[in-house]
Parts: sequence; structure tokens; C-alpha cells
Amino acid sequence: MESLDEARTRVEIAWKLDRALQLMLILLDGTEDPAIRDEAARCLPDLLDQASVLFLANRLNSAPL
Repeated sequence: MESLDEARTRVEIAWKLDRALQLMLILLDGTEDPAIRDEAARCLPDLLDQASVLFLANRLNSAPL
């Protein structure tokens, strides 16, 4: 069983990755309000580190069939 601190750390990491993905999707959505996209662009760098960049790349990757 994990300690409370370990569980909290895992939840914080999952939250950070989810927020980064949601902000990236907002940035990629050309129909989104420009002010919202600007805000997402300002917030996203705060969430980016090596692990989150890899997470985003894995989710946003598109390979030809």
C-alpha cells in the first residue's frame, strides 16, 4: 500500500499531465475563442517538463496506416 504522500504525488502528476493535454487541445482547436487560446498558450509552459512533453507527444502522435 502506498503512503498518503506517494498517492498525493501520483494524483498531482496525473492532474498536471491532464491539464497539459487539455491546454494543448485548446491550442490546436482553430474554432476556439482566440482569447481562450491565448490564455492556454500562457499557461501551458508552466506545466511542461520532459515527462509531460513525452506524454503529449505520445497522445498527439499520428502515424499513417
